[in-house]
Amino acid sequence: MFSAWNGGDVTEDSLYEKYGAIVTSTGKNFCAEMNKQFPEYNTKIHKYVKNTEFIDIMYDTLAAGKPVPFEWAALYGDEWTLHYSLIIGADIPNDKITVANPYGYYEELTLEELLNRTSFQAYENMPLFMKMGFAIGMFEKNTIFSIR
Repeated sequence: MFSAWNGGDVTEDSLYEKYGAIVTSTGKNFCAEMNKQFPEYNTKIHKYVKNTEFIDIMYDTLAAGKPVPFEWAALYGDEWTLHYSLIIGADIPNDKITVANPYGYYEELTLEELLNRTSFQAYENMPLFMKMGFAIGMFEKNTIFSIR
């Protein structure tokens, strides 16, 4: 989705064809691939941030005219997943955050809903391998990326 915003044609499918694997499955690898695919920008990962930091990074990135990549619990049909999406709008006074989801839809959330999903509290029936991934630091909660 960032590629589409930037006028490019990078997709999950094109990355899979290039590498033969999902190379953006962790925050660190997602960040590295963003910097590789979009060298005109500097993408930085911020993980385990406090809610206030998350909001500050989100606002600063949006104010600079860029969408905000972040990691969260997203629904794919009826199933919860660990996923990356883009925050494309934030109206805190009216409690509306707009998210572009690469699964093919847009969501409008309250700030509380967003933060419940970035902390993965909303992820119902999380599989054991995912819980272990968080426990060993493979996956991170409250992870957002700034783009400069």
